[in-house]
Amino acid sequence: QKVHTYNYDLIFMDEPFSALDYQTRLSVSDDVYNIIKKIDLSKFEKTIDENKEIYTKRMNLDDNSSVDTIYKKLVGENSPLKEQYGFDDIIGITLGFSPINSVLFQLEDYIPDKIFSRRNPINHAQQLDEVFNSETSPYNNFSDEFKEKVQESIDFIKNRSFRKEDFTPIGYSYIQLAPDEEFSNKLIKDAQINLEKATEISNS
Repeated sequence: QKVHTYNYDLIFMDEPFSALDYQTRLSVSDDVYNIIKKIDLSKFEKTIDENKEIYTKRMNLDDNSSVDTIYKKLVGENSPLKEQYGFDDIIGITLGFSPINSVLFQLEDYIPDKIFSRRNPINHAQQLDEVFNSETSPYNNFSDEFKEKVQESIDFIKNRSFRKEDFTPIGYSYIQLAPDEEFSNKLIKDAQINLEKATEISNS
């Protein structure tokens, strides 16, 4: 799909990266990194603050690191946004996906032939469960509260009779399957704020 726009002050986009296949998403990662690097910290301050545990622990920063320190790491030369493997959770959250959704997508990297595995959602969730609770899980040192939320989402998939068609072969499909109520409520609130801003712009 192609979109033609003029020089608008505000553009609403509904999951613009969700339809990208894996290789295409990797190819645009540098572009995303460069765009974020040019944007003021204030635009990402809320996202970083709300997901501080993931950013600090996954980027090997001190738990008490400031938002500014996290942002500098995020746009630095060794930014995980520039990596093509191992940081799908950081990339997903930074692009605006659900944190739980992004974590589940990251766990898939540890599943052999994950595209084929998605054809059996229950078995796939079982493998996610095993990876998440294994000694090699990237989330072993996370808080109990965080791990409980992820475990609840995995259990939700395991205990539901999803069709294989519900899982796309690639991409962040869990946003349609595993609930993330906290994130959903935030989206609704942000949408209301953006609508008010858009109304102000159109009336000015």
